[in-house]
Amino acid sequence: MCSCPRCSSSDLTRDGHDDRGRVVYACAGCGRQATDESASLVSGHRFPREVILLAVRYYLQLGAAAERIAGILADRGIDVSGRTILRWVHKFGPALADAVRQCRNRPVTTWLVDDTYVRILGKWHYLYRGVDLDGQVLDCWLSATRDLPAAEAFFRRTIASTGCVPEHIVTDKATFYPSAIRTWAPDAKHTATGFYNRVISTNRCERNHGYLKSRFRPMRGLKSFDCANRLFPALDALQLIERGFVAVPCAGLRPAGGRSYVRACHVAGIVNRLG
Repeated sequence: MCSCPRCSSSDLTRDGHDDRGRVVYACAGCGRQATDESASLVSGHRFPREVILLAVRYYLQLGAAAERIAGILADRGIDVSGRTILRWVHKFGPALADAVRQCRNRPVTTWLVDDTYVRILGKWHYLYRGVDLDGQVLDCWLSATRDLPAAEAFFRRTIASTGCVPEHIVTDKATFYPSAIRTWAPDAKHTATGFYNRVISTNRCERNHGYLKSRFRPMRGLKSFDCANRLFPALDALQLIERGFVAVPCAGLRPAGGRSYVRACHVAGIVNRLG
């Protein structure tokens, strides 16, 4: 431990161990104690870091209700409620999306963009999503309206998160897409097409919506806009890992391991970095 997470002082001395066996450091500057995990996201939680990250991974990856994830953990002797798991997902979901974004492959410059409907507290909202020709999810943007400002916000965020400007954008025939593309990707070619176009269409993006909706369907509905805004990027991040668009070197990874084993190691490698 290099410095105190509270006062940034480097005058630290060992002061024994806590009940979990972690080394405790005493700071001469502020007089407080800290461990190596005091500055991490899991600091202050009653449950160990491994339990929290495992619950978040199970919830996002399995597409099951939080109570079912709590039952899986209960079989392993871990007594945690479904509400607590949801709180963990809301806290660690954005961090997971940011971690995956730093490790994923560079997208192809041909983007397929489409929006879909999601119901939040009984009201329809619009989720803008984009994939490239390889099927890699680019980013998403949740909006209460389906108009030009929402489309512009999606392109602004996607270009910033991917770090590249598209050369060709394929959308449906919504009237606001051309203006948004001229604003944020003026040199890109725009193709407005339908779902069943045999040459090029948004078919791949349309089908990708099904992966997302199959995950939050067991959640018995979305209760708030903020909850959905934290959940969707995290679900897309897990999809990137599962479909091989993120490769993370993990200790103990066997070269001869099967596809499921390698994918699981990549998921664990990303999630374990959040602490």
